[in-house]
Amino acid sequence: MNERIFLDSEVIEELEQGRKIGAIKILRIKKSMGLKDAKELVEAYLEQNPYLKIEKVKNTSGPIILLAIIFIAYALYRILFLSK
Repeated sequence: MNERIFLDSEVIEELEQGRKIGAIKILRIKKSMGLKDAKELVEAYLEQNPYLKIEKVKNTSGPIILLAIIFIAYALYRILFLSK
């Protein structure tokens, strides 16, 4: 698509909040579009407006939780078995 794409302010607001799925839902309701067409239109709009690109946030809590569990297990081992 080489044409400039214009979307309703509600759809753009959803994209600004990082809610691509919400933007697609609103677009489908307002324009009576199918899922595929609405998704393609939103993605084309995002291509034309790269400042709205939605970055996936990495979940970094997994390794921290694992280290906490290991530390607690080690502490319990020391208390229960080595304190005698």
